Amino acid sequence: MNKPLFSVVIPHYEGSISLDFLRRALDSLHRQSFQNFEILLYHDGPKLVPFAEELDLARYTRISHLEETVQRYNDSGHSLRDLGIRRAQGEYIIHMNADNLFYDFALERIVKTVQTTRSNLRDNQTGQVIDTNKNDIVIFPVLMIGVECDGLRIWQNSRNDPNYATILTGYPCVAGYIDCMQLVMRRSLWLHYGGWYDKSTNSDGVMYPRFVQAHRARYVPTVLGEHW
Repeated sequence: MNKPLFSVVIPHYEGSISLDFLRRALDSLHRQSFQNFEILLYHDGPKLVPFAEELDLARYTRISHLEETVQRYNDSGHSLRDLGIRRAQGEYIIHMNADNLFYDFALERIVKTVQTTRSNLRDNQTGQVIDTNKNDIVIFPVLMIGVECDGLRIWQNSRNDPNYATILTGYPCVAGYIDCMQLVMRRSLWLHYGGWYDKSTNSDGVMYPRFVQAHRARYVPTVLGEHW
């Protein structure tokens, strides 16, 4: 069997997100126009009701690994993301939370961005060619539900309130401008950095800028999903 292009790693823990949200996330993956991907679904610690009793696993055929860990990590899902990175078979890792959703064309649009060749630019000062086709990292915009912005500040009202939303572009790639789900990176590069090595609460805002500064990124010019 050919290896998938994407591995979608989803952490879950009791009481954090309702089962309806998780089903919605999985349904959004089930509807993807591009289907060369796998799903790795992790639950942090012993589960009151097994996933197999809560989910129609026959429907979610892209789930390649389902695990309810014996140990409770209690670190916002970061250790589960690390487990997923190490077990994944895909070329690229996508981190998705249970309260995220992808639009039906999301993965197809990421593939198109990676496969589209851009003209290399020449630096006016040095005359050196700037490579604009680096494909180790892809970043895409998302709609942040329950978030407002006045042009200077971004703040959260209620993430379940669809009346308020702002687009998080991931550019510039700094804390507060990018969410965990937005950065797609080669698995080999994740392993180069030691997996999800930072377990602090806002670790994506620490690691992602480091990755982009070192390797640059391709940016998708289309909103591909929602964070609730």
